[in-house]
Order: sequence, then C-alpha cells, then structure tokens
Amino acid sequence: MDWQTPLKFQQTDFVKRLRSGLNQLLFCQLENHFSELVIISEPDLKPLREAAWLVTEKQKNLDSVHEVFLKNLAGKLGEEAINKQLNDLLSRANYKDLIRANDKKSFNARQWKIFITYIKAYQYLEQFLPVNLFPVGRLRLSSNPSASLQVKVAQGNAETVRWSVTREDVKRNAVIVCVLVSEEVDEAQSNYHLVLSGFLPTYLIEVNGDETSIGLENLLYTGGLRGFLQVLQAEADESKRPSSNKPMGPETSKSTETLATIQIGTWEYPLSIEQISRLKEAIQELLNRHQSAKPQQGSPAISKRSSMLASLWNGVLKQIQPATTQAILRKHSRLLSFDGERAQIGISSEALFSMNPKWLLKVEEAFTELLGREIEVNVEVMGG
Repeated sequence: MDWQTPLKFQQTDFVKRLRSGLNQLLFCQLENHFSELVIISEPDLKPLREAAWLVTEKQKNLDSVHEVFLKNLAGKLGEEAINKQLNDLLSRANYKDLIRANDKKSFNARQWKIFITYIKAYQYLEQFLPVNLFPVGRLRLSSNPSASLQVKVAQGNAETVRWSVTREDVKRNAVIVCVLVSEEVDEAQSNYHLVLSGFLPTYLIEVNGDETSIGLENLLYTGGLRGFLQVLQAEADESKRPSSNKPMGPETSKSTETLATIQIGTWEYPLSIEQISRLKEAIQELLNRHQSAKPQQGSPAISKRSSMLASLWNGVLKQIQPATTQAILRKHSRLLSFDGERAQIGISSEALFSMNPKWLLKVEEAFTELLGREIEVNVEVMGG
C-alpha cells in the first residue's frame, strides 16, 4: 500500500462529513495544529483587505477594480487559512505581509529605514517584471524556498465545487492546496468559514491543454499535508549536507548556490532561483531603458495606477446624489491615492468643500456604501 491510499480513504470520509454540514468537521483553533475548518473574522480581516488592495494596485488590464480586489481577497483568505496551520514550516510570505503585520519590534530605527528603502526599490523594479514576484496564494517552505505550494480558493456548494489548475501552476509549484470559502467573498463580510478541502502534489496532476479542474474526490486528505511538506523539507536539508564519501562538489552545493536571502535586522526572506532570475531581468530592463531612478509621468506603472484610481473614484461618485453634486465633484475633484483604509482627494479649490461642508460627508458615505466599511477621507488642493 502506497502513502496515498490512507489519505484517499480519509478524503472519502471527509467529503461525506463536509456535505452533511460544517458542524461535522474537525475544528481546532490552536496555531500549527490541524483543523479541517478555519474561521477568520475581525480584526484579522482588516490586514487581509489591506494586503489585497496592495496586490490589486499592481494588477494589469483591470476591467473591474472591485472584482479583482475580491478575487485577491479570496486568495489572501486562503493564504491565511494555510498559514494558521503551517506557520512553522512556511517562510514569511513577503513584504506585503510584513507591512500588514505592523510588527516593528524586530527592527530598530535604522533597520526600519533600510527596509522601507528596499520596499520602494522593489516596488519600482516590480513594474518591469512580467509577473508578480509574490503571486497571491503562493507560499514557500522556509527551509526550501524553491519548493512552493499554491493555494487555490473556490466559493460554492460542496456538492459541485471545483478548483481550476493551470499548466503554469503545475510547473511552478510542488503542491496544490484547495480551500473552499463557505460565504460569498465581499467587502462587507465580517466572518468567513474556510474549509481545507484537500491537496495534491503537482506530479500527480495531469493538465491537458492550458488548464484542468479538480473536484473534492480527486484530492488527498489535508491531514497529510504537513507530513508531505516535512518530507520536502527533509529532502532539502539532505541535499545541503555534504557527503561523507566525497568532497562537496557542484551537485551537493547546488541548493545553496541557487538561493539568496534578503536580511535586515532579525527579519529575513529567502529567494528562490526563479525570483532572483526575475529580479535580474527587471534590473536589465531598467538598464536597457536608461530610465532615471523615478518613473516618469506616463510610464506603464503610473498609467495603470491612475486608471485604477479613476475607476474607483467613478464608482464612489455614482453613489452621490443629487446628480448636480455628482457632476460638480466629477469636474473639480479626483482620487489621488487609496490604500484600502484612507483616501486622499484632490480638489481644485478650498471653496469646494468649505462652501458645501456636507459634500465631504457625502463622499465619506459614498465610500462606505461602495466598499462596505468606513474610509478615512482627506482633502488637499491640487496645484496648477
């Protein structure tokens, strides 16, 4: 009997219980302990929304900002569910998660300044990358960052739910982990029940064409995920250990040659060879373009961000009545920045809101109506 057989039998039992109701699932709130069900609610949702907005800003070809944000939020919920159970095996996801953790205790003032400088440099470089260095849902093992797991999140009924897996997912990851969100992902939702629905090593997934779909019956029971990842970790540790029979050569030193670590103070993040290669490509692209250290007006990154802000502001203005107020605000104001919690509005004149103090309240109410939560609105007079 191979290692998969017990997990398949357990998965069959799990699927029956899931389809009988969430109250039939194993639930444990202890971190790094297995649970079939994970509950995420406030205040843990706030940093996940912020992280989702940060990712949304970098998405290309935005048709609907809000839809893309909700998709990214679903991905962040899946990441959080896995992190709660495997935090001791996974690397600190990326700078976005460090920012949302708001934990400056491990940094002194100088180290924090260096970190912010690094982040700004990364944000500038990232616009030249073909894809995001840290895609939503991709997590890496702390001891073996070349081995990643992709978290797939789906919403729907346990009877019919399926997860889409692309050829690229299989190529770039060691494991696919599937999570089912019981509630509809929405900005105003304050409580989510996430079901760890199963996993599959990518070498077991066959993709005909560009993508395939996986159902509950195709998966292995998630209770075996920790053990599988520990095997990957042990293999990585073994590959780093020099052989007692021969001196360390190119083969045995390969894993250390293909990794680098960004380290500032007590915080560190290991990069895989894939990420390092992409950064090199980005730097080369910069050199080829002979650009200055700051993006120029009209660059793809700025145009993309401006388009996203304009789309969000248009959605806010549609909430404002009467139509005459909406028209005036549309002509004499615009959204300068938005980080998920605070909006900076540019106005053509101080008189716009000083003569109509209720208009600012209308803008705040419009943000709340559109996004489902209160947003801090600040105003500044635009130059020129």
